[in-house]
Amino acid sequence: DTIHDYIEKEMNKVKDYKDAKLLLKEGFKKANNMVDAMLKSRQDEFKGYEYPGSVGVVSFIVNDVLYYGSLGDCMIILSRGEQKIVLAKKQTTFVFDILKHEKDRELLAKEYINNINEPYGYGVVNGNKDAYH
Repeated sequence: DTIHDYIEKEMNKVKDYKDAKLLLKEGFKKANNMVDAMLKSRQDEFKGYEYPGSVGVVSFIVNDVLYYGSLGDCMIILSRGEQKIVLAKKQTTFVFDILKHEKDRELLAKEYINNINEPYGYGVVNGNKDAYH
């Protein structure tokens, strides 16, 4: 909802790819900050548990151009009749399907989630400041 509301309010300012990219990044950043505030206000509920987070796809159309951003274990497929175009693949494929780390949540949180130095890392909106990267 945070990303949607922000983009809906600001998308009239998008003139080109650069504007759209900034809008999407700022939308994810605002959502991440909202999750961070929520988690801090309810931190006692999560003691001893993995902090929750969110992945997703955000898209909008301006002047007949589709702009999108994706984060985490998501795909974007544009379908036109029989034609299917993959616009973005899941960021988690290597870690989950090849390294088989999907069930090791502690390892994922420590090594891959929002780790800007890990080539096979992936993003999660979970309040971590590195999610922006």
